[in-house]
Amino acid sequence: MWVFDPGSGTPGPTYVADLRGASSVAHVYGKPWTGAESMSAFHRPWSYTPQRLKHVADLELAPGVTRFCIHTSPHQPAGTPPPGIGLAPFLGQVFVRTEPWARFAAPWVDYLARCSYVLNQGRPAVDVAVFPGEEAPLTALYGDRADRSVPAGFGFDYVGLDGLEECVTVEDGVIVACGARYRVLYLGGSSHRMTLRALGRVRALLDQGATVIGSRPACSPSLADDPAEHARAVRDLWEAGEPSGWPGLGRLIGTADLAHALSGPVVLRAYAP
Repeated sequence: MWVFDPGSGTPGPTYVADLRGASSVAHVYGKPWTGAESMSAFHRPWSYTPQRLKHVADLELAPGVTRFCIHTSPHQPAGTPPPGIGLAPFLGQVFVRTEPWARFAAPWVDYLARCSYVLNQGRPAVDVAVFPGEEAPLTALYGDRADRSVPAGFGFDYVGLDGLEECVTVEDGVIVACGARYRVLYLGGSSHRMTLRALGRVRALLDQGATVIGSRPACSPSLADDPAEHARAVRDLWEAGEPSGWPGLGRLIGTADLAHALSGPVVLRAYAP
């Protein structure tokens, strides 16, 4: 995450996608923390203070970063005269013992450490597992625009196909990964094209009782998949789920409008306490 001015700038969507993707991996695979290159800058390295950095740190914490790798903190040998060694004349911020405000830095470091510690406790409370497809990393899918498929007020993680296969099961209608639980699986990103392998995993989760939301894919991105077999698999899944629901325990809601689906009685009934 790079530094941005809270008054006139916003973080690049690709950086936010990076943070969300990293924390999602930690949640899905049950890893204890998420580290990120933090508060990088490309301006005047000695001009950054906690006042100019706190909003950036808070934005990193929000999607799940729990370990700050501050950019940059080069070693300052005792014999080096002030102001010390920088990464470059214009790259990075200076976070070193020769920084003029270094002797006042304890509350700032304590704040970062305490927030990181607190967020590492317990299990993530997440509403939606978003399957972003199989064709591109998140920074390619959302490089110049934010992912707005999940409505405001709902937490979400990205879950790739490997995660769905290796870490995800269903317990009493709730999708359970190694480190988080989800109400629904949403087929987003590039899921307008899905392989037979992905369709097979969706079917298995439906058989276990999951709720899946997403439009039917048009084709497979893989030349290894037989088109006729793919069309049959799609038809069996989506036509079985409309309107009466999946014949097994789960339910497939055939829409790309996640906000509407989450507000519907089917989802609310399935997960009412």
